[in-house]
Amino acid sequence: MIRYLLVWIFTLSIGGYAMAQPAQATTEISAPFSQNDLYEAFNRKMFAFNLALHHSVGKPIVTAYDALPSPMRSGIRNFVTNLGTPLTVVHDLLQGKGEKAVTDFMRFV
Repeated sequence: MIRYLLVWIFTLSIGGYAMAQPAQATTEISAPFSQNDLYEAFNRKMFAFNLALHHSVGKPIVTAYDALPSPMRSGIRNFVTNLGTPLTVVHDLLQGKGEKAVTDFMRFV
């Protein structure tokens, strides 16, 4: 408890050193960028592609998913969620949780 109190007091005391410096008057005016967006053409094409993909693929998938009954949507959601399990197994192994990694892997298989 005393250690937390000392850390709290220390944190508050060093905060006083972080005072704002007075603003200095500058005489030069910064000019706006004189260079155009180098990637504007690419960005516009990519935006158009993404928009077309959204309208031709994304919206029909979402519409079909919304039309499914709740149990089917739950099954699809569980399937997609389970696709992340191999990454969870890797995390378990990197954290040294071997038994949990084996359990997660066997549940995935």
